[in-house]
Amino acid sequence: MPYGSPHNILFRFRGQSPSGPLPASIDFSLRPQHESRRFDAVLFTDPQPESLAEVDFIRDDVVAQVVARRRRSA
Repeated sequence: MPYGSPHNILFRFRGQSPSGPLPASIDFSLRPQHESRRFDAVLFTDPQPESLAEVDFIRDDVVAQVVARRRRSA
């Protein structure tokens, strides 16, 4: 974030500090790799819990179900 988080918004927590200018190019190598055509994926969005109790709900309700399902299928 070259300019950091906006300062005109009231955030509960401090945002990102400016990182400064970005380099002209950000490169990383891609290497071919043979993979199975079948795979499972679990996608979590950004739930933004506002309290430790809400973090507990996500862990105990959502994450626990994913872990249990993975153990059953392994």
